[in-house]
Amino acid sequence: MAVWHGFKVIRSVHLDILRNERMTIYVISFLLLVIFAFLSLNVTEKRLKDILGFFSFSVVLFLVILRKGTVGCDLPQYKLYFDFVRESSDVRILFLQFDYGYTLLNYLVGAFTDDFYVFMRLYGMMCVILLYAGIRCSSLDVSTSFLVFIMQDGYGFVCCILRQALAVFLVLLAVSYLKNGKKWLWRGLSLAAVTIHSTALVGFVYRPIIFEKKKKIFIFKIFTSFVGLSVMAFVAMPLIVNLYKRNDYSNDIGGGGGRTLFLIVSVFLCFSAYLLRKKEYSIKNNHTLAFNACAFGLAIQVMALNFSLLTRLTKYFWIFSIVLIPYVILHLKKNERILYSPAMAVLAFLWFMQHMTKDLSGIVPYQFFFQ
Repeated sequence: MAVWHGFKVIRSVHLDILRNERMTIYVISFLLLVIFAFLSLNVTEKRLKDILGFFSFSVVLFLVILRKGTVGCDLPQYKLYFDFVRESSDVRILFLQFDYGYTLLNYLVGAFTDDFYVFMRLYGMMCVILLYAGIRCSSLDVSTSFLVFIMQDGYGFVCCILRQALAVFLVLLAVSYLKNGKKWLWRGLSLAAVTIHSTALVGFVYRPIIFEKKKKIFIFKIFTSFVGLSVMAFVAMPLIVNLYKRNDYSNDIGGGGGRTLFLIVSVFLCFSAYLLRKKEYSIKNNHTLAFNACAFGLAIQVMALNFSLLTRLTKYFWIFSIVLIPYVILHLKKNERILYSPAMAVLAFLWFMQHMTKDLSGIVPYQFFFQ
């Protein structure tokens, strides 16, 4: 009854939006992802699961690369930077910028075209392909992982926060190589992520913390992280707030925007820990790494309670929710999955529509490039 009441409330709030055919594109894509995920969770043949996963990838890819330049509120700033790099005659500009990897991408594409929207589509394609590669390396179910990603404002992330999106997906892929013992590939991809967005430096804590071999030591590290970051948030945040108020991030300061995410992640991790309590703790298992990553992201979220901008750092760890959630669902018996599927689909839709309503990324209404 509670779910049905929530659906009726959210339906009344979104009625005007749903009447807009350009918003309907998002809804249709979400429903397609739900169908693909449901089918994929209930089939056993690997070939069929791979096909459904590719369909989910294609849905997300097409919406990202076929969008108009108005879909994404930060795109005008990225366009200005693209034009600045393209029009610069001094190659040394590549080494004067801290995020020189992103500058290099602008420079290379700008050498062939002066159209920023060509760059935008190529960049979007690169992001979604990297996400697909990372999911295939780590997730038990590709379709469900894409659904979980989109449910958490994935379209807003890829279409608006361009630099960090690419950096997060590089870290996601890098961790899969670290798990397989290919440390040089992990370091290379992690460094590449840092050249795209400097916040990707936090990805280097994966090895000392997330990849802790002993469960008790990992719990100790998480506990000390909670305590240490809580103290840091109390002591250092006033100084950081004063620093960032001089910049353009003042709307993100002290907003407490991380409280909802903190609560959701806490509840989900407690549920996951209970459900998987009999599973072996091993860093060779993707579900262990995903749980560890989300747990450490929760520790970082403590600081974001008073400094919302730091919520961005959690993205490098909470991205593994797209690995953990499919594993938790598949841990249920098949008849339980079928029984709970309607409720899970409704909750996923509500979460998705909440992000669409707030539209913090400026992606509503959706428009194709030819409109």
